[in-house]
Amino acid sequence: MKAKLRALFILLILCVFLAALYALLPGERAAPSPAPGDVLSAITDIPAGEARALAVSNGRGVFGLLNGPDGVTAVSDLDGPFDAAEMRALLYAACHLRGRRLDGFPLPGAAAPGDSLARVTLILSGDREYNFTILRKSPVSGEYLLFFGEEQAVFLIPGSSAEWFLRGAADFFSPGA
Repeated sequence: MKAKLRALFILLILCVFLAALYALLPGERAAPSPAPGDVLSAITDIPAGEARALAVSNGRGVFGLLNGPDGVTAVSDLDGPFDAAEMRALLYAACHLRGRRLDGFPLPGAAAPGDSLARVTLILSGDREYNFTILRKSPVSGEYLLFFGEEQAVFLIPGSSAEWFLRGAADFFSPGA
């Protein structure tokens, strides 16, 4: 009987030791919920098939995309083999923009074309269009300010999203071209 009690006592000590060890080891813990201002919300959430055309104007030029039944076609004054996958990715980026709305941020006035980094127009079926302007880059976070005309609102978008619209037409050429 003493042997059984001793074994039970050793198992109890072992369980307490393992529980303490588990509590001290780093591991996946439930992450705290992000603050409401840190959540990226949809600016545009449009099926890419609804987009008919996209026009981009930035410091590197003006170009566009036509989205038809045969795929995406580039419209540019440059001749070259455009990469269809890159053009589809650009169209997808415009249709699925996400950012943090900056309530109370002063809206831009009637800015001259040189006052922004890029202007984008997304034309949808049913003669609907969305217009947004990339205003400037945050030197602190690397994010960009975006003015979305249809909501008359300013958003902060990730740099990886904004960079799609800051590229020139030649950046969409097929590799090796």
